[in-house]
Amino acid sequence: MIFAARCRHRRWAGAVALVVALAGPLSGCSGSTPLSADGIPPAARQLQAYDPPTSFEFGDGNGTGDALDEGVQPSTSSPTRQRPAISLKDTTAFVTTEDGMKAVDAVTRNTLWSASSTIPATKSGFGSERAAPLPAHFHGIDAVLVAFSRFIPGTGTGRGRNVIEVLAADSTTGKTVWSAQVDLVITPPDKEALSHDDSLLADGIRAAQVVAVDDQSVVVSDDETTYVVDAGSGQLRWTRADFHAMQLVDGIVAGAEAPTYGERQLAGYGASDGSPRWSAVHTESHAVASSAGPGLLAMSASDGFVIVDARTGAIRAHPGPGAYVHPWHCDFDGTSVILCNDQLFGQTHSIAALDATSMKWLWSITETPGGRLVPAVTAVWHGAVYGRTTNGNVILDARTGADRATPKLAPFLVNAYVGIENRGRSVTLMRSTG
Repeated sequence: MIFAARCRHRRWAGAVALVVALAGPLSGCSGSTPLSADGIPPAARQLQAYDPPTSFEFGDGNGTGDALDEGVQPSTSSPTRQRPAISLKDTTAFVTTEDGMKAVDAVTRNTLWSASSTIPATKSGFGSERAAPLPAHFHGIDAVLVAFSRFIPGTGTGRGRNVIEVLAADSTTGKTVWSAQVDLVITPPDKEALSHDDSLLADGIRAAQVVAVDDQSVVVSDDETTYVVDAGSGQLRWTRADFHAMQLVDGIVAGAEAPTYGERQLAGYGASDGSPRWSAVHTESHAVASSAGPGLLAMSASDGFVIVDARTGAIRAHPGPGAYVHPWHCDFDGTSVILCNDQLFGQTHSIAALDATSMKWLWSITETPGGRLVPAVTAVWHGAVYGRTTNGNVILDARTGADRATPKLAPFLVNAYVGIENRGRSVTLMRSTG
């Protein structure tokens, strides 16, 4: 068993130290299936793309699924935190493991490269929760960034330190292009209950994660605190407790915060200095915030949900489909549709879709006696809504809500080549076939 030692931290009581290296700490090694010069796995050239896919079949690769299964969360994770720590780009899956990161060919299941963090994970217990890596263009290359919660043991009379280690690797080779360590200041146990507010973390991700990057900034969150680091010099610019960043757009770090315990609002801060730029949708503590597409945030409201411009805080839409059974959560399909649902613990009362440009209401399904079954949504991508009902897996048309297919897979990650389904203690990967 593997366990990463980690103390909870809520509010900063002192200076935060940052150590940055632009090469070396992340040790990468080539796997059995190297990428081509342009970064595309050879297997991808043999696949037909289906955009979006509506059917899936098992592939015939010689590799195993073990590397993908390393992204599965510990058995001790709550239902809202069980999303595997895996990202998907074309036919490459990037996996956050206990010890580092792996790139896996999603067709053959062969490991392309693996890399270890500078600070090793502490080995004991049930394992630690992890967040998925972030594929992004960074320092002029296609990179993948990941963050880890780590503990550096003390020596002699020196105390140990809890840190976040942030790593950026070349997505083709696994070679390090950037790394950083952020020291944490721990909230004393007698104050933790007053400062800790679980529902701020609406997406369930408490683990350290790289939220967003651009040419100037790296935005990292861990638990309920956000950190912004200069992407060039590696210097820590600012931190904010009780603020969960979700986007970085046009120099604004936007997300959800708890201005006081039991309250919620959306807010934006200047990436360069942390100065407040806007706040909006001040509401009660059970409201949920989510990223609703590039430059857009969503927040549950007492009569539905609100879509807000992440740059300015201006309200773009307030559809108001009615009071929610569970808080609403929204996702962008990557092309033209925002899909929102009030799913919690696998149960869904309502789903609704909006046009991402005009904010026009497209369709909705609400649980009613004798009415349509409301799918538990697992993914939305390029005009398709993937999910499950008591009848099995289903795909809906994202623009009309009509049933489109009943596939073998209900993926949480999907693109034109493959789909990956979360099975709890493992993941299932299938090729797109139609």
